[in-house]
Amino acid sequence: MRMGGLFPSILALGLMGGMADAAQGTISWYGVEACRVNRHPGCPTASGRSLHRLIQQHVPYCATRKHTFGTWLTVSGSNGSAKCQVWDRGPARTLGRMVDVAPGVFEEVCGSLTTQ
Repeated sequence: MRMGGLFPSILALGLMGGMADAAQGTISWYGVEACRVNRHPGCPTASGRSLHRLIQQHVPYCATRKHTFGTWLTVSGSNGSAKCQVWDRGPARTLGRMVDVAPGVFEEVCGSLTTQ
């Protein structure tokens, strides 16, 4: 189930400070609309951090299955690159995406929330 955004073209993902763990794939964005599905108080992420609090604190969060919580990643695309921190799990394996990111991260990398 897509939580928020549309998908940009191929992007690279790597650990900050180097691209030793580089990979290519597609991304999506998600925000408070995810809380319609996650009705627990504070809308906790898989790490236990509140999605509402991450948004209020302007944390550039992301969700991936491969990296541990708290890991900083760099996501790159046609409009540039942005740093984000893993605080959630996802995207669903059946969707074929590499990472779901905060709307602000998506905008930095793709230029807008309506790419493609």
